[in-house]
Amino acid sequence: MIDITEQRKGAFWTALHEAQPGDNIVYARGSSCTGVHRHDATQASDEGLVSLVQKRNGPSDFSYIAQKIKPRKIK
Repeated sequence: MIDITEQRKGAFWTALHEAQPGDNIVYARGSSCTGVHRHDATQASDEGLVSLVQKRNGPSDFSYIAQKIKPRKIK
């Protein structure tokens, strides 16, 4: 698991580039999905690079995770 919650803006794309398919990138943590990596994670999801999920850690405490997916082959 790659945790970038405390890293500066732009770290999401570096982590995604270095991650292997199936790796998880924790980009935010708290009661709601906020932070500097939220937009980048959403963009990567829209582009089909990751699946976005959340994991409950406790009351009002969630990890927001981008799971890198294997690229689809274009026919």
